[in-house]
Amino acid sequence: MKATLAIVLLLGGLALGCAGRVELTGRSPVVKLDLAPRRPPGQAPSRLPAHLVLEEKAFREPSGNRALDAGEAGSLYLKLRNTGLGPAKVAVRVTPLGPVEHLAFDRFREVGELPRQQSREVSIPLRAGLDVDDGEHELRVEVTDEYTRASLPFTVRFETRGVDPPVFRIVMRDYEDGDFFGGNRPDGRVAAGEMIKVTANVQNTGGDAEGVTATVESTADIQFYRDLEGNTDNRYLLEDLATGNHRDIEFYFYTLPLFDGASLNFTVKVTEARARWPAEEVLAFDIGQSVRTEDVLAVEAVQEQQRQELQLIGKAGIDIEQIPQGSRTRRDQGLAVIIGIEEYKHTFPATYKLRDATTFYQYSRDVLGIPEARIMLRTDEDATKAEFDYIFEPKASKNDGWLKKRLRDPKIAAGTDLFVYLGGHGFPDLASGRPYLIPHDVRPEQATNGVSLEKLYETLSAFGARSVTVFVESCFSGASGYDRSGAETLLAMHMNPVVPVMERPVIGPQMVVFTAASGDKPSNNREDLKHGIFTYFVLKGLGGQADANRDQAVNVEELYRYLERQVPAKALEAPLDREQVPEVWPSVDRLGARGRRVLVQF
Repeated sequence: MKATLAIVLLLGGLALGCAGRVELTGRSPVVKLDLAPRRPPGQAPSRLPAHLVLEEKAFREPSGNRALDAGEAGSLYLKLRNTGLGPAKVAVRVTPLGPVEHLAFDRFREVGELPRQQSREVSIPLRAGLDVDDGEHELRVEVTDEYTRASLPFTVRFETRGVDPPVFRIVMRDYEDGDFFGGNRPDGRVAAGEMIKVTANVQNTGGDAEGVTATVESTADIQFYRDLEGNTDNRYLLEDLATGNHRDIEFYFYTLPLFDGASLNFTVKVTEARARWPAEEVLAFDIGQSVRTEDVLAVEAVQEQQRQELQLIGKAGIDIEQIPQGSRTRRDQGLAVIIGIEEYKHTFPATYKLRDATTFYQYSRDVLGIPEARIMLRTDEDATKAEFDYIFEPKASKNDGWLKKRLRDPKIAAGTDLFVYLGGHGFPDLASGRPYLIPHDVRPEQATNGVSLEKLYETLSAFGARSVTVFVESCFSGASGYDRSGAETLLAMHMNPVVPVMERPVIGPQMVVFTAASGDKPSNNREDLKHGIFTYFVLKGLGGQADANRDQAVNVEELYRYLERQVPAKALEAPLDREQVPEVWPSVDRLGARGRRVLVQF
């Protein structure tokens, strides 16, 4: 009877639609039945979406000169608000768009959960080292909701100002062999057995100096005195010395009457509180001779000297990094995916690939005319296999990806120009020879865990974009160019280069692929260009140099014709003397209408 009652109670609970847990009590232990709906394994709980708004952004620095001075700590300030219906999990990613030597900042910051209808202030510290140079810098800042992968990218620009180093001039300003000592013969000549008073001068002809100290050193057979009271302290605290300012140092020395040397020397050493710009000068005295003295330079003369030196000092910049500003191209519906991997987890770096990718980013924005919010940039540790999978999720997949979300609608896709730049190591599948791109966290010898280049082309073709233009700054032989000694370097130890099997890939009718090298030849970098040779000339060509017919536009065929002339010639120049031939797919004679597609107008 009791068992029948229990069944009736249970069925009654089900009939009433009781969700959750039902507890049955009796002589047996408590039993809990979970009647709530089950989610498939791995599926995240559903939540209402957040909507992040960037209410304020600012570059802050303490001195008020709107630049980050050497040794100065500033910050990037953000004020975020969540105007959505659910919480956001906020993170900030900072990617430098160019070299950032002697600048320190967090590349990734987890901010944490931001509840709906709430705001939060975020400060990203920026610090300039003492060796930082004068310059302009750009950082791409990407505020992301990690729950939805929605992002707010923008670029912050700021200047750095290097230290104008102090330059110390140390001279003998005066000396005296007067009657302050009974053994002196006041004739203006230095003699053994005399007490000589010396007035040296330390002058700063460079930038402002802090906490200057001078030390006077002599040999053991010369008696040094700070004053005529017998003080032998040879260290002088000169405090701060602004440009053109100077301080005198006075001391006395005495030699025994039997001193048989022909000359004697004192060394004046000058240091500064930052311990970075020491100077020293030898003050020489010839026995029996008068001593040449020097005047202190007038402040005006110091300033003129500085101007002359500044005219002699110039920075040899890389020309393509001066981004062209004359582009009339606007692609409001354009998209760009840019990946550059220089630092790898399991193999050595791919030199200059970070610089290549970040410069290509700036050209995508300022030359190709693609809005910043429609550019995906991933470099180094951010360019993992998981991130590749997210960005290039195939159209037929059930999962969302960065490109798929933006090209899902066929009408939108048909009006979109897509540019893809891929820079980093490549490696072939050792069994088939098929080429694979190597993400940051994949071992080269396990290439099939990487990104199949052929499948990537198929994925890009399937989105139905109006045009797809791909640039591949990589090679796929297993070699990665040459080290500084000229020896070929290999991605995987104890493995020989492999000739990759790459027949003409299956690409869509609107796709064009430019590759850095063909066959088993590596792509090359040049120290003088600070870039991969292929990328350097791609960007130079897009900047206008590839405009062969001077119609103020660069099309696909013009760019390739420019690359096939310039890349092999530059690779053969000393000290490289390498063979490198770029390719275009379809081949130039089969480009047809694609060859006339305009990439940029000026």
